[in-house]
Amino acid sequence: MKRMILFIGLFLSILFGKEQEGVVSYYAKQANFTACSLTVKWLDKSLANYSFKNCWWISNKKNPNKYPFYLNLEGLYKDGSYIFITLFIEPKNNNDCSFYVSKKMIFNQSCIYLANFFAKDGYEFKGVLNQNISVLSNPKTGVRMFLSPVSGNKCYIEIQDGMYSSESFLRKNKSYLNNK
Repeated sequence: MKRMILFIGLFLSILFGKEQEGVVSYYAKQANFTACSLTVKWLDKSLANYSFKNCWWISNKKNPNKYPFYLNLEGLYKDGSYIFITLFIEPKNNNDCSFYVSKKMIFNQSCIYLANFFAKDGYEFKGVLNQNISVLSNPKTGVRMFLSPVSGNKCYIEIQDGMYSSESFLRKNKSYLNNK
């Protein structure tokens, strides 16, 4: 009986276009993290192109809305490639929030090829770490990339989307919450 009610509820929500809960909202709710609701909604929309297989989160159990919420997601992109995403959402004292997003993936192209490819999108070479990790940065967006060669002429990339003061921005620019 419970399965039938759940199925009918799911069917009706799809039929009448009720928006499904995003992965960040789901795990924030599990952690009783209700702060930063606009940031959580924006992150849900920005991760809509992925399907997630595994997740783990960390939050303060006694007072989750005063401390950062940390979420790791292992997923697949639409083309079947794996991605690992780390989110860090932190409530601030002034009813604002900041967040950090890191995406990690392996590409089947060489790092040199990918560095040239990303240069066409405005990324600039900034230097080398540990003799083999290339650092790229986009001066317009502040996004940083770290490219490291791995076996078989592949490239491991970590993309860091940086820290943002988000809630106040999202309150002023609600169109960001409506776009997918």
